[in-house]
Amino acid sequence: MIPRVDVISIGGVNIDICAIIPEFPAIDEEIEVVELQELPGGSAANYIVGVARLGLKTGFIGKIGNDVYGHKLTRDFLQEKVDISQLKMANMHSGTCLIPIDKNGNRRIFSFRGANATLSPEDIREPYIRQAAILHITSPPITVAQFAAELARKHKVLLSYDPGGKVIRKGLKFIEPVLTNTDIFLPSKSELHLLFPEIEEPKTAALHLIDSYGIRIVAGKLGAQGCLIVTKDDTIQVKGYTVNVIDTTGAGDSFAAAFTVGIHKKWDLLKCARFANAAAAIKVTRLGARSALPTLKEVEEFLHLTI
Repeated sequence: MIPRVDVISIGGVNIDICAIIPEFPAIDEEIEVVELQELPGGSAANYIVGVARLGLKTGFIGKIGNDVYGHKLTRDFLQEKVDISQLKMANMHSGTCLIPIDKNGNRRIFSFRGANATLSPEDIREPYIRQAAILHITSPPITVAQFAAELARKHKVLLSYDPGGKVIRKGLKFIEPVLTNTDIFLPSKSELHLLFPEIEEPKTAALHLIDSYGIRIVAGKLGAQGCLIVTKDDTIQVKGYTVNVIDTTGAGDSFAAAFTVGIHKKWDLLKCARFANAAAAIKVTRLGARSALPTLKEVEEFLHLTI
């Protein structure tokens, strides 16, 4: 029997080894780590946990290793009430990221894909995709992304796409097969510039995507400056919230989770944007990509205090 879920996420699941440091060292320089934590991460996994904490029924499609980290990641999904009936295990290392973070919340990410890289279209079950309302894709192998996106379009499942910088650096042509089936595209400002280096204005780049690929909504993540929501007929820019930044890792995933939850609830785009900005703002005040994701109650209380 296929579990019934509202939102499915496909893509990376990792252990993030977060190292808090006073500053980034120069080449060949050693610096002391102030705090070290092993935390569950991976963009697709962070996103789906964010959605679960905001109250929707969720499922995850991905691959972990048959190792200590893989078992830890499995337990975390179960604790967050994410359906893992489609989570595969391989006899190899789980995905791992090394993330040094300085005193201002700036970070560097060194990623090892591990089992994530072996996810294939054969791991995707069409009936599982068909019963969902939203499918969110981050950075699985491009063959998986294209296959899943085509299934979503076939079954009229809303497709949300947030490929991330590593994938976007491969160029527009590389992600075009997914973009042609995308309803909601969630790039950062820098990622828009990578796709269209000749275009300075994010709005212009977003409209080009909408005109070229039929994307319904481009939700541009502007970091501390908030977000820019562009559709064929409307543009909404919403300022970010001023908070004490501890760790920006996972802020984009928190934003994407909250924004698509708003879409699922059929909120207007302004409400979706404010809700998403709030979720991201709460996340950056805490250490960890996933452990720091807010609950629905926390976002509602944050918004109440900032009105």
